[in-house]
Amino acid sequence: MSFKKSKIKKSYNGFTLIELLVVIAIIAILAGLLLPALAKSKSKAIQIHCLSNMKQMGVGMLLYVEDSNGQLPGNFHHNTNLKYNWTDALSPYLGSVDSIRLCGADPRKKEKEELNGTSYILNDHLTAPLYNAFGEMVEAAVSIDELKDATTTVCFFEASDQLAVSAISSACVACSRAWNLGGWNAVIKDIQPDRHRSGVSVADRSEGKANYLFADGHVELVDAHLIKSMIEAGLNPAKPSSFKF
Repeated sequence: MSFKKSKIKKSYNGFTLIELLVVIAIIAILAGLLLPALAKSKSKAIQIHCLSNMKQMGVGMLLYVEDSNGQLPGNFHHNTNLKYNWTDALSPYLGSVDSIRLCGADPRKKEKEELNGTSYILNDHLTAPLYNAFGEMVEAAVSIDELKDATTTVCFFEASDQLAVSAISSACVACSRAWNLGGWNAVIKDIQPDRHRSGVSVADRSEGKANYLFADGHVELVDAHLIKSMIEAGLNPAKPSSFKF
């Protein structure tokens, strides 16, 4: 009995060039879908952390005003120490003011960290009296105790990128009394209404949102469009709406 040698065919399994290109294209599409979502998630996480910072600032602020007859911390406009700012005043009431004075979304965070600056500024209606050219007070700073509705009055804003980064500017307040005169351009010189946004900012800073700390200690994320529409309607979002007396 004889056996004939059978030919065994060897087969090789692998991807063809077309199959590889299809796989690469699918990966590229998935990456294109995932990366914006990841970037948005990161941006949201930073915004929430910034909001948490401001909530802690609110706790310190309320403790401070309780010991200060309803007055918010002073600033360099009426303080002989040019390096004095709200962080100095609230420091005794907070565990670590340095851990909350800067926002992760602030592009100038590193500079401000080195110069004892901050990502947040105060509302001048509540912290700085208004004087005329002759040095006469024409409008006093409003204490929190005088507010009829503390839930509608902003105490802290997120500071504009246009503000100079220095130890003195860190003590600055939003010059909000002049917002109606200067319009939207005056607003965005003081505050950053689009601090938290997706993608590149538009020229007038009207696409995005920012966190605002109110006089009762709560924080809100507010759309820049809303702030701009108020200014265009002749309403000042920083001005206390009403008083107790």
